[in-house]
Amino acid sequence: MTSFPAAALRVRDESLPEYDRLLHLRECTLRCAPYGFRATWHHLIVNAGIPQRLEDDPAALSRAVDELSAARAIWQRHAAAFAAERRAAKARGQRAVPLRDRWQQHGIFGIAFCPDAMRHPGDPLPVIVGRLIDVYGSGALVDDECPLCGEPLRKKICARCGIQPHGRDGGPRLTAASRTRYLWREIWRRTPMTGFSPPMLAALRNARRLVAEVPASEPGRRAFVDIVPGRTDADRAAEREGWVRSDPARTYQVQHWEYDEQLLDTFDYDVGATCIATMSAQNHVDLLSLLADWGLAPMRFDYPWNTADPR
Repeated sequence: MTSFPAAALRVRDESLPEYDRLLHLRECTLRCAPYGFRATWHHLIVNAGIPQRLEDDPAALSRAVDELSAARAIWQRHAAAFAAERRAAKARGQRAVPLRDRWQQHGIFGIAFCPDAMRHPGDPLPVIVGRLIDVYGSGALVDDECPLCGEPLRKKICARCGIQPHGRDGGPRLTAASRTRYLWREIWRRTPMTGFSPPMLAALRNARRLVAEVPASEPGRRAFVDIVPGRTDADRAAEREGWVRSDPARTYQVQHWEYDEQLLDTFDYDVGATCIATMSAQNHVDLLSLLADWGLAPMRFDYPWNTADPR
């Protein structure tokens, strides 16, 4: 088993084959994964721009390990200070770890665990780790709020940045996280993802609405794009009979809504709500083309209950 520093040296060794360097980057990620392994890996792939053909940009591997090493260095400095405090406390006879410090016992792995590998904060890892250390260390953490963005937690998970503050076992298993199971091969291979994941595609064919949060036009507002599948008399008849009809030839309506952020979790969410745009797609191909025109990747869409969408 290789240590993090040894694996990091091999990632930076340009004399090694690119794929070997990628495997050593995986070893580094296994030992330092603030979001959990899969979400941290996806973050490094995206932020460092690691291409599908590694020979197209070998320097991307060095960029990824540099970001990971910087986050690890921040954590190690904090861990060393915490260890010194604990030795002094034990010398005074205080052997029990105070409740406010117990989050540090689990190390950096999963400090901001993200159950969905493709939904995680976009800021560099050193920024995220430093911010979390400050929040947790100050004791200002609120149980029902995200420590990073202050967003109210839904099912113990932040709908905005995707983290689960209480770790892997701190909340229920997300239905949306199941798409990681389908997509891990594509994430590992760095395959360009131009379509919906299998669970999301099945949801659309079953006439279930999907949602993606997008940037709002101004502070104090939250914006979402909804994909609303068309329903027919055959769907309503199936619903009365107690089953769900799948139809690959559905029509779709795509809606862009903005809401007042302060009213998002109230029954008055529609007060001040604005429909920015509405467009129709006659089939799945037209839907993908429409999303491309709007600059939205299909992989961004999720079930409504896993987002902050008020509807």
